[in-house]
Amino acid sequence: MELIRQKKRLIEKLRSNRIKKGLSQADVAGLIGSQQPTIARMESGQVSEVSMDFLLKVALALEMPVTIKTLEEAACPC
Repeated sequence: MELIRQKKRLIEKLRSNRIKKGLSQADVAGLIGSQQPTIARMESGQVSEVSMDFLLKVALALEMPVTIKTLEEAACPC
């Protein structure tokens, strides 16, 4: 369950970053060699259909740092 929550948080950050950079879904798809509907599905929160590899690929294309935490660290409201 925590993995799904973390994926959703990452997807929202990716979407926000894309918008801040003024990029369309098609722009991001082009950067990673994908198609716009794939980015749309990712952003719509269809977590089960998107792999962590794909999310990391998008993050790299958007030049976003990604930190991987243990489940305990992620759950801490610190």
